[in-house]
Amino acid sequence: MEDVTIILIIGTFVGWNLLVDSGVVGEIFRQAMQANPAIEFYLWLGCIAGWIAICLSLFGLLRSMLVKSPERRLSVTSRVTLIIAFVFSLATSITFLSLAGGQLSCFRVEKSQSENLDITSFLSARSMGELSNWGLTLDVLRNVSQDEDLFHFEESILTGEDVTVLEFERNRRSQPMLVKGTKQVELPAGDYHIEAIYDLEGSGASLFFDRADGSSVFYPMISRGYTEGSMARLNAEELKKIYVFRKVVRPLTLTPELYSRLSEWDFQRTPSFHHEGGTLTFGFTTLPEETGNDGGRAGVSDLKIYSLEIVSDAPGADAGQAADTVATQGSASKSNQANKPTSVKKSVKKSVKKTEKNPAEQSKPQSGAAKEKQTAA
Repeated sequence: MEDVTIILIIGTFVGWNLLVDSGVVGEIFRQAMQANPAIEFYLWLGCIAGWIAICLSLFGLLRSMLVKSPERRLSVTSRVTLIIAFVFSLATSITFLSLAGGQLSCFRVEKSQSENLDITSFLSARSMGELSNWGLTLDVLRNVSQDEDLFHFEESILTGEDVTVLEFERNRRSQPMLVKGTKQVELPAGDYHIEAIYDLEGSGASLFFDRADGSSVFYPMISRGYTEGSMARLNAEELKKIYVFRKVVRPLTLTPELYSRLSEWDFQRTPSFHHEGGTLTFGFTTLPEETGNDGGRAGVSDLKIYSLEIVSDAPGADAGQAADTVATQGSASKSNQANKPTSVKKSVKKSVKKTEKNPAEQSKPQSGAAKEKQTAA
């Protein structure tokens, strides 16, 4: 058995080198091993332990089939030792191969995000399907947790049943999390506003919409820390004015259960703006050149989006009557509403430096029309 094990190990080395030299092993796989030698080490240990487990199992199986004489059978001690060695080898193989696979996955995601490659190269099929259902496009996705699924289930505010929400978690604390999600809808001319239900941790996230002249208006989403969400402070009449509550037929009662669900979320309604008609682009962003605040280590660390909608100001109407894909559900971590736009940008491809607002000022209630700053392209 020892000779067979040695032959298999040598064959593993030779076979691996042939795979690498022939190009069967992908380029990103080789880059990962060069960037992190531990991956190759884990693979070798996993393969060797796997071969040992296979040899031990074959040895035990063949001996039990071929050796019939009771005198030549393995003793109880030998059989127990064989079983323990097999279990240990198998567990070692699975452990190190899992470690190698995890390191490879991390490298692939970080490479894709750092180079802003095609997002479909690392997101799960479920996430891509949900993004398509929401009509949401992720233009930028960097330094986001390696979890390939951006969606998870949380309690519906209305019913308490499970609904999907969108969540971004920062990967490396020393670097900012860069995310930009956009949505386009066809709307007639009129006055509209953005409504968002979210939960935000950290500073440096904004809602925005693009104007007809190519400029963008940004509205900061302010983190509330660890206090209850602003939705819990709204009364029944105020809640009924929010887009997601408009279809509630029965009277809305603030029960303890509803209050508990509301306390998890913040609500933000932007000032109204006029749309000339046609395609309207809106969304959310954490890009420093657009929000004017990279936040540093205190930047956005977690962003959930439960609901993101464009809503008509016309009496008795909403944007949902003009476009089938206006409502976008998701979620953001611990954020307060801010009504004041901080910047206007001529082109999303050009960066503009902004002066960060005093947190004390941002926490004060906003009144009147929001001020906009426009920068040349």
